[in-house]
Amino acid sequence: MTETAEINLLELIEMSLEDEQEAWALLSISPEKYLAYKEDVEAKKALDINSYGDVLAYKIGEKYPTEEEEQALTEKFGYQPNLNLEKKIAEIMEG
Repeated sequence: MTETAEINLLELIEMSLEDEQEAWALLSISPEKYLAYKEDVEAKKALDINSYGDVLAYKIGEKYPTEEEEQALTEKFGYQPNLNLEKKIAEIMEG
C-alpha cells in the first residue's frame, strides 16, 4: 500500500492580538480547513489560528515578516509570498 503525502497550503496571516500588538504567523492549512478559514476571515470573525492548522512560524511586534524572514520561510517551509492560494485549492480539489 502506498501512502499519499498530505498536501497543505501555507498562508501568511497578518493580525492584531487581543492586546493590540501586531503579529504575523505562517500557517500550514489543509485545503478543507482553508475554505472555512477564508469564510471566517471574510466574515471578520475573531480567529483562533490554531484551529485551522499548524503554526509553523510567528513573530509578535511586527505585522509583516522582513525580506530576510520571508527568505528563511521560503527555504525552511517552501513559502511562496506571491502564490495564489485560491487557484491552488481549485487545482487540488479538481485533481
